[in-house]
Formats: sequence, structure tokens, C-alpha cells
Amino acid sequence: MAGKGPNPELKPQSDVFKAIASASDAVLGAALLTALGAWGGLFLDEKLNASPWFAVTLGLLGGGLGLGRMVMKALAAEKEGQDTPTSSKGDDKPAAIPDNAQESGSDSLL
Repeated sequence: MAGKGPNPELKPQSDVFKAIASASDAVLGAALLTALGAWGGLFLDEKLNASPWFAVTLGLLGGGLGLGRMVMKALAAEKEGQDTPTSSKGDDKPAAIPDNAQESGSDSLL
């Protein structure tokens, strides 16, 4: 059974683990950037005797960079997860949208 390939029963679990790993990487990366910014700011505050200003500024800058990194990773994961490629001809419109107004009286009020 070693040459049969991956077990299809494990695929959903591996997708879940892959999603969890990707999310934890994004969150931990954001936390690390924020912590590094705050630590660097504290170091500069101590050396330049500038009280909390470098720590606050660099902590916020690190948090913003971490948030940007999270968004970029989410967009990359969404792009990777798309099943069908988008067409440039505009063929991705639905063929017909059903009219549900006849089935329910509440839809006609909207």
C-alpha cells in the first residue's frame, strides 16, 4: 500500500490543518512585528531619553505592518483557493436569477 498515493480520507483534515497553520502564521507574524516594533521603540527611548514616543510610534507601525501582512496572506490564500479561473469575456454572470416573489408574499414588499 506504500505506492498507492495519499489516502483520500485524510484530505479534508489536511486542508483544515493547512488553513489553521496559515492563520496562525499570519497572527503570530503580526504579533511578532508589533512586539519587535515596541521593543525597538523601548530601546530607542532608553538611549535617546524620549519617554514613550518611540515605543508607541514603532509599536503602532509594527502593528500596521503586521495587519498588512495578514491581509496580504488572506488575499493570497483566497486567490489560491479559487477553483475556477476568471474569464475576461464576462462569461461569469449567472444564466438566470429565479424570481421568488411568487413563492413568498414577503419578498414583494422589498
